[in-house]
Amino acid sequence: MITKRQALTLILVIMLVLSPLLPKAYYWYQNDHFSCESNLQVLYKNNLLNVVLHYSFEGGDGELEVTGNLSESGKVAANINRKINFSYQHENNVFTFSSKESFDNNPRLVELLRPLVLDFFLRKDTGYKIKIHRLKTGDYIFESNNIPNYYCAKS
Repeated sequence: MITKRQALTLILVIMLVLSPLLPKAYYWYQNDHFSCESNLQVLYKNNLLNVVLHYSFEGGDGELEVTGNLSESGKVAANINRKINFSYQHENNVFTFSSKESFDNNPRLVELLRPLVLDFFLRKDTGYKIKIHRLKTGDYIFESNNIPNYYCAKS
């Protein structure tokens, strides 16, 4: 029969053995569970896309909420309020997204957005590969081809 003292000693030994793993587990969890927000403007010819991107990452499933507008020649052509669900995998800081939804409910808007954004944002089952660097501040830099795409503030 195990005495109360032996049980406490056993628990203490287990805690001491596992304690070095806790920071690593916390770091792993943070890399797979975070959210951030970015303001983005993309200009192409006479079209201006002005949106706020809110990313949420939850262990392989992600959600991107996009709000803002698209202007043609200085006049608002469309307001945008859209949630895009996606799955993702990552190895270190290289993330591969795969969209679960399409944006085909508004063909006119899709045609206006096509030169401004990647297919990932418009079509289902399309991929997007990007590096996400976590900064010491807890914010993020999204980068592709060694070029920073945008800054995403921790939310």
